[in-house]
Amino acid sequence: MGTENSHMSTQTSSPSETACALLVAIPNTFTGETEEYFWRPLHSRPVVEWALAALIHTPAIGKVLLAVSPQRSQMAQAIAARISTKPVSVLSSTAPPLALLATALRLIAADPQPEAGNHKPPTHDREDTASQWLVLHTGNRPFLSPVQLTEALTLAQRSNEAVATAVPMKDTVKIVSADGCVLDTPDRSRLWSLQTPLVLPIAQTRHALARIAVPTMPIPLTGVATALGLPTRIYPGTHENIAITDQEAFAFAEALCTRNLAIGDREPWRNIL
Repeated sequence: MGTENSHMSTQTSSPSETACALLVAIPNTFTGETEEYFWRPLHSRPVVEWALAALIHTPAIGKVLLAVSPQRSQMAQAIAARISTKPVSVLSSTAPPLALLATALRLIAADPQPEAGNHKPPTHDREDTASQWLVLHTGNRPFLSPVQLTEALTLAQRSNEAVATAVPMKDTVKIVSADGCVLDTPDRSRLWSLQTPLVLPIAQTRHALARIAVPTMPIPLTGVATALGLPTRIYPGTHENIAITDQEAFAFAEALCTRNLAIGDREPWRNIL
């Protein structure tokens, strides 16, 4: 399941903040993600830094866990120290998604307020009753909007269910037999392509994880709610919220950044980048 170490910054959170976030910048063998595109500079800043900034500037999020592979721990801590205005804990791990989620929930239940200068891992002797929701996001999706995440959190609170960000499928999808024959064409109006962020109710997620004997199955981060059997609603995302997993996607991201800057389409939270 990998090893985990946690280092947390010293900022305090607001009583109005009812969510925590787990930002995952660990390669996923199921989706074929590589570490390169989490850390490649996008307009002079690592891709993961853009995603972290969006989470920090979402008002409902009180603290963030940034999960990285062990060799990236120091770099992640430097990024958190440079841009964070909220508690950010760097979690060094190689665990798959469900095991990583279990570790994150244990840390969320711990005291998030270390003394200044104290970077020891938090203890686990107090429930954080203010945090009702956990936002899962992948560190290779830099174009997350705090406004849209806030709307997804509002939908989760109203429905008391998990909420998955997704976009309608544009392509025509075919169901094909093992020997390559087309069997059926699903109704495209009911097909959605899942993204992150994914909003999870913490209490229900804990109970669902407790029923899984060995949470080491390889799954994409977008599949966590389904793997846990949690009722899930869809929040319409945007096609700009891409996952950068190859050079083609990275080139698109660079072009998107250049276009947004040229037309002055720059959200306030991006001013720190």
